[in-house]
Amino acid sequence: MKYINTLPQSRSFNRPWLTLHTSAGVAAGAITSIQITTASDAPIYLAGLDIENGVLSLSLRQNDLPFASLITDQSNEILRMTAEHENCISAIVRTGALDGVTASYRDPDAQIRRCFIYVQPDANTTPRTYEVMIDGVLHQYTDTVELSIDAAALSYQRNELGTVTISMSADQRNQFNRVSTDAEEIDDTLITSINGIMPNEKGEISLRLSYGTYGTVPLTRVSNRVAVIQADLVSAIPPCDSEDYIDTVLSPGNVRDFSKMPLDDAYTSQTVDGKTEYTRNYLLLEGTSETPRKYALYCGNGVTLYERNPLHDS
Repeated sequence: MKYINTLPQSRSFNRPWLTLHTSAGVAAGAITSIQITTASDAPIYLAGLDIENGVLSLSLRQNDLPFASLITDQSNEILRMTAEHENCISAIVRTGALDGVTASYRDPDAQIRRCFIYVQPDANTTPRTYEVMIDGVLHQYTDTVELSIDAAALSYQRNELGTVTISMSADQRNQFNRVSTDAEEIDDTLITSINGIMPNEKGEISLRLSYGTYGTVPLTRVSNRVAVIQADLVSAIPPCDSEDYIDTVLSPGNVRDFSKMPLDDAYTSQTVDGKTEYTRNYLLLEGTSETPRKYALYCGNGVTLYERNPLHDS
């Protein structure tokens, strides 16, 4: 069967779906996600992208032939592109904000990154076998996909070409809706595994904590959902390190490759008992309303922290 992935593989307002050597100019946020399924291993390129009056026109090409296209005025939606070639099995995009954007982009080298493309193997290709070790158990997987549908929870249709479309009726969808009362508290933070370890068939999972020479750390069960470490039972164990991670990485007091780093200006310093102490204050990067701090002085009078750089922020 042909496998069509309709889950976009990215959610970003830059352009991670294009290769790094693609020239600048793609409207940021116009396309935030993309997923392509094709029958050919040939690279896929962005043929054109235009936005005007809130309408996006997008086209892709493969082997210098039209591959898929889309014209839409829908912002922040997941949409299927129209296939323009038999190699196009599926092309799904997620649009960003289109209103107020005017753009036109063409670049013959604007290639879609391969991690956003799934190549459907030929029907005569021998399925590959993958061996994966999970919790000490060897599992084998192949490229062959077996589809099993619970007809009580899902509806499906299969056309003469073998394409299976899965959907849900209103009644079926209601089976998955949670119904709560004012007196009922629902926890949406369900845990299904811990460090990749799954529970047994009864939903049970065994936890064992230890610390150095102290040995096993006792856990106290409070309820079916909560277990705690009581301080009076582990008084011999030192508390967690309270060191500030940001300062550990950024502070000028740390050993570094260069004597001056960009965020050193966010710190003030004072000497106490012959030792220099640094205090982080991000407001120093802004300056004041009367004398705002300027950066990129090669751009005329420079820019403040929140202004666009005319050379880089097109």
